[in-house]
Amino acid sequence: MDKIQYVGPPDGFDDDLPGDPVCLMRRVCMKCGAVADEEPPTVCPQCGEEMPAD
Repeated sequence: MDKIQYVGPPDGFDDDLPGDPVCLMRRVCMKCGAVADEEPPTVCPQCGEEMPAD
């Protein structure tokens, strides 16, 4: 079986792809799973649970 070697992204690959960054995990409510509109400390917009800062 041939080995596959990673050589990097293809030419023209755009690092600025759409999508949500992983850092949004801080905004996920532990109670209901909703995503807050702002960084903690805040309150969940869906269930009202307090979302403390780390």
